[in-house]
Amino acid sequence: MLASICLDDGTKDQYDKAVPILEEYGINATWSLCHDLIGGAWRYGSPGTNLIDWNEVEVIKKRGDEIAD
Repeated sequence: MLASICLDDGTKDQYDKAVPILEEYGINATWSLCHDLIGGAWRYGSPGTNLIDWNEVEVIKKRGDEIAD
């Protein structure tokens, strides 16, 4: 069986919740990031939603996760 995990937009709450679970189970994911918004606030949908910063992007890369745009 094959499955893939994709996380869209790179919100801070996705990072905070998903990374520990992915690490616990030894799973990698694909993160679709809004590169021009990294480290800022989400402009669409829920106000006050923060996006991951460049340090967190580096953690994702070091984990071996895929980064898409």
